[in-house]
Amino acid sequence: MITLIEVIEHLEKPQLVFNKLSAILKKDGLLVIQTADFEGLQAKECGSSYHYYLPGHLYYYSFSNLKNILIKNGFSHFIPFFGVDFPLYAKLLKSRGNFKSPKDYLKWFTISLYHLKSKIRIRSERLTSSLVLYAFK
Repeated sequence: MITLIEVIEHLEKPQLVFNKLSAILKKDGLLVIQTADFEGLQAKECGSSYHYYLPGHLYYYSFSNLKNILIKNGFSHFIPFFGVDFPLYAKLLKSRGNFKSPKDYLKWFTISLYHLKSKIRIRSERLTSSLVLYAFK
């Protein structure tokens, strides 16, 4: 198993990385990639003001183009999670580590709302732009 959690968008030569991943991952191996999905409604609606456009992010992906890249590199089975596949409770506990006052717990409402939105589709359109992709070789 290889994980690239919020990594792939930072790599200068991603095709070399995909080639290397394919070479070192054994048959039936699992690659887990977490990144933004630029096919999601959140990214489309925000356009150039989408918060994921950051210094250090060199490449941007969608579920479709990431899947096509991986197919070309020998991956054959995919399980996408739109939104993250981590439970809401884990996200809430993690966020609590940054809280400085009881008022900070109001952030849990925003986190919970985003988590809920990540589970909803409108005419097959994903509302958020989070993506975790399980790719099997």
